[in-house]
Amino acid sequence: MNKKMLILTVILFFLITYCKTPTPKVVKVESVQPVKEYKMNKAGKKFFEKSCILCHGIIGLADGPVSNSLSKKPNPLRKGKMKHKINFKTIYDIILKGIPKTEMPSFKGDYTPTQREKIARYVLYLTQLND
Repeated sequence: MNKKMLILTVILFFLITYCKTPTPKVVKVESVQPVKEYKMNKAGKKFFEKSCILCHGIIGLADGPVSNSLSKKPNPLRKGKMKHKINFKTIYDIILKGIPKTEMPSFKGDYTPTQREKIARYVLYLTQLND
C-alpha cells in the first residue's frame, strides 16, 4: 500500500469512526413529503456513507478526503446547480449510469434498484438543507 493510500485510509477510518453527520433540518419542498423522505433518507444515508463520502463529503459539500485529488472536483450537493436544479430522477440516473467523461462512476452493479432509490432520496434530502 503506498503512502497516499495509507493516509486516505486513515482519514476515512477517522471520519467514519469519530465524525457524526449533524442532524439536518427537514426543509419542506412542494414535491417532497418531509416525514416520508426523512425515513427514506435514514436508510439511504448508510449507503451514501459507504460509497459517496470520499468524494462528496459527509454532508454533500464536495469536501471528501479524495475530492481534491480528482481531475475535477465533484459538484457540492448543497450549493449551486445541484441544490436548485436537480430532481429525484436525475439523481437516480446519475447513481445508475455515472457521468460520462468524469470520475463519477456508475453504481449499477453495486446496489439494487431499491438501494439506489434510497441513496437518491438521501442526496435529494441533502440538496434541500439550508447552509
